[in-house]
Amino acid sequence: MIDIIAGLIPKRSPSDARQAAAGAIATMVGSIVLARAAGDKRLSDALLEAGRQAVRDQTGSATAEASPAD
Repeated sequence: MIDIIAGLIPKRSPSDARQAAAGAIATMVGSIVLARAAGDKRLSDALLEAGRQAVRDQTGSATAEASPAD
C-alpha cells in the first residue's frame, strides 16, 4: 500500500515518497479514529478536515480535494 501511494507523490526521491506515504497513511488512520471517537459532529468534521490538510501538506498535493463521505 505504501508503494502505491508513494507512486502518486510527484517530485520526490523514492525513499522520500515512501516516507511521505507512510506519514499520510498514519495521519489518515489517526484522523478517522479521532473523528469517530469525538462524539460531536462539528469536532469530528474539523478533525477530518485537519487530517486532509495535513496529508496535502505532507505530500505536496494541491489536488487531494476533500470529497464528502456522508
